[in-house]
Amino acid sequence: DVVTGLELRRFDGHTNEVNSVAFSPDGTRVLTGSHDHTARLWDVETGRELAKLISFDDGTWAVIDPQGRFDASDLGDVEHLHWVVANEPIALAQLKERYYEPHLLAKIMGFNKEPLRDVQAFDHVDLYPEIKLNDPNSENGTLKITLTNRGGGIGRVLVSINGKEIEADARDEGVDPSAETLVLELDLTDHPYLMTGRDNVIEVKAFNAEGYLSSGGLVAEYTPPGKVSTDPQELWAIVIGTDYQGDQLKLRFAAKDAEDIATALRVAATRLFGAEHVHLTLLATPSESENVLVPTRQNIEAAFDAARAARPTDVLLVYLAGHGVMYGGQDGDFYYLTCDARSSELTDPAIRGQVALSSAELVELIKQVPALKQVLILDTCASGKVVERLTEKGTVSSSQVRALARMKDRTGMYVLAGGATDAVSYEATRYAQGLLTHSLLLGMRGGSLREGEFVGVSRWFEFAVERVPEFARDIGGIQRPVVATPRGATTFDVGRVTSADKSLIPLESARPMFVRSTFFLDGPGVRDPLRLTGRVDEALRGASAIVYIDTVEAPDAYSVSGRYRIEGELVHMTVFIYRGDEELATFTVSGNQSDPDKLAQSIVQQAAALAEQSEYDRRLSGGAGEVVKE
Repeated sequence: DVVTGLELRRFDGHTNEVNSVAFSPDGTRVLTGSHDHTARLWDVETGRELAKLISFDDGTWAVIDPQGRFDASDLGDVEHLHWVVANEPIALAQLKERYYEPHLLAKIMGFNKEPLRDVQAFDHVDLYPEIKLNDPNSENGTLKITLTNRGGGIGRVLVSINGKEIEADARDEGVDPSAETLVLELDLTDHPYLMTGRDNVIEVKAFNAEGYLSSGGLVAEYTPPGKVSTDPQELWAIVIGTDYQGDQLKLRFAAKDAEDIATALRVAATRLFGAEHVHLTLLATPSESENVLVPTRQNIEAAFDAARAARPTDVLLVYLAGHGVMYGGQDGDFYYLTCDARSSELTDPAIRGQVALSSAELVELIKQVPALKQVLILDTCASGKVVERLTEKGTVSSSQVRALARMKDRTGMYVLAGGATDAVSYEATRYAQGLLTHSLLLGMRGGSLREGEFVGVSRWFEFAVERVPEFARDIGGIQRPVVATPRGATTFDVGRVTSADKSLIPLESARPMFVRSTFFLDGPGVRDPLRLTGRVDEALRGASAIVYIDTVEAPDAYSVSGRYRIEGELVHMTVFIYRGDEELATFTVSGNQSDPDKLAQSIVQQAAALAEQSEYDRRLSGGAGEVVKE
């Protein structure tokens, strides 16, 4: 207190000199920086520490709260950052099952309205069991795992080969988790993930009995007998795009996006691997080709079953476009809706099993494919959002981030998720393509090519992460893709695109973007007896030369409005076209009132032509964004 000199509040926590302090504008929070290499966020009223912020020179970071919840870069994987319990180092990644909390800082600050998960405070540690491994080379490919209880019990035992999970729990059923010791034996010989004649990394992790704390990975190497394979590398691609029937799950571009990605991949992969070494399955709606299957759950499972013919040295790429739904609360799962879905309602387990594929089920399908180089791209949107909320942050929900992290950890895959919150942000693009898909295709056209030709996964994904937010700003929204990289993974190529190939990559040019229209009968009151507003909107939705967004306004979008009078059988209309609040042109339309749909089509044709000319003029003057030259 300045007047009395009395101490009002003490903020205890830093372990070294505090050299910077900043209060929030409303005075409720204070941020401090210290020579202990942390910044800390405090509640001014109580003096309680809200979060500890740690950042490193390599760009990685972590946020930790007093309960033990944490968020960290690369979906919770930060190398060399540990808790220490009785001189036992425990990495943050070992605590992910219970304490990983995506968007933690935003939730604490109130910017993200998702509730914090209710967790038991990390103040008492039931340690995982101690692990000992034999040398499988000396025992003909038998891996012996010896587990010793250290007070926390013996929970599930996870085994992976070359970064890919083969056993979610290697224990037999009925094992006593409180046993003092447990010995497991696994026969590794002839496992499809193993590469003959080469060192293969076998990693074992063990959880405590409660299942929230895992050990670090203990590694053994195994070299199966046989010659090193000299067979050429092959690409196995499963590309899925789903548009839906009915009014609840309307999408226009998902199937087309899948077709465009499939075309681009076939061009690039053929150049890199050779046509005979590219196995691409396209599942899209509607299926008009004999070579394209509809994306039912059965067909998707069959596509993965066919990919089981892959070898460990091959590459697997999976692409999903359509609706994604989180179900099961904050610890729930991510579900991809198949073409049989009519809504995003998944409460009935029988319906869920018929029309959706969970990320856990997707993991099991991927695990059956021996290819060790794997890529998953999710250009999906979550349904059920109100279309007017275009400016809401397009951040992937915490539960979806946790689901993606589980997928990455269990499969060793590179994962890229689009981050669209709803169908509007997914499809509201001037390019008649999903934002993520357009960015990926743009990267293959040259924006992200290594040495000007090679489609390397890391660089390709980084390019998309940079470009999607830029495209999202065109519609006044925020969309941030999420990338998950396997720990210790080395990037690899999935294609090659030469100068001659670039024109074969299907990339849409910019199209004018329209929002809802407004029409009314000239005279007193506001009436639309011919329902031209709805008819024009429907015609805009079906027009191929423009992109229609079912919302009231969006930055730089075009809109049409007008008034009309009825004289006998004839309708005379005055139509105005706007870009934002600027009136661009006025034109007249006349027709027979018995055919209002024809009137609507005529309005849209003229409005689209005027908007295209306006876009062309803007590009010539440098007033529009990037122009893609065909």
